[in-house]
Amino acid sequence: QQQPEQPQPGLANPSPAATGFWSSRRAATFDHLNRLDASGEPCRSLYVLPGRTFGETEALALARTLEPNESLEELYASGHALGLAGAEALGAAIGRHPKLRVLCLGDEKFGADDADGRPAEPLLALARQLPENRSLTTLDCERKGVGPATLAAMLPHLMQHPRLAELKLGQNGFGCAGARALAQAARSVAPESAPLGTVATLSLVAERIPLPVGHR
Repeated sequence: QQQPEQPQPGLANPSPAATGFWSSRRAATFDHLNRLDASGEPCRSLYVLPGRTFGETEALALARTLEPNESLEELYASGHALGLAGAEALGAAIGRHPKLRVLCLGDEKFGADDADGRPAEPLLALARQLPENRSLTTLDCERKGVGPATLAAMLPHLMQHPRLAELKLGQNGFGCAGARALAQAARSVAPESAPLGTVATLSLVAERIPLPVGHR
């Protein structure tokens, strides 16, 4: 009698080992950032997976690990809540980092205006320190709950960054008030300058919008 075909492991049929890995809530660790891998290469990309625990304790640990680091180029810790202390510590470490190019931090409430309509302190604390950095080219703030007050408060800091080329703001729902903040920021610079400092690509929905120099 022919045996039924066994389904192959995959996303629709994860193996027990994969199921255990993805469902575990182990705390994220970062000791490997400052070590060479088996091939003698340094760590250049760090992704904190959704299944890992990443709170203030882990954010502070990551900030300490980044202090001596000179190789990381991409940092993704999206979908994890990040408070003021963690944001300040990571902002300070990122401000001094020599090679980080791509940054994505925080969950869907990271940039939400508070109940009184004031800017989100954690995201603003991070934004204040980004101009100290000299390597960042992409800041991914998609699905971070960025409110209009937070957007208006963070834009002046981002416009001071010397190399930031791409700003992702899609899926935030900051509405017309946020769009006005973007327009006011663009009008605040000299006519011969780019509308948002060095930012050349702005993502507001799912499409990337090139910003021509001198566009008003």
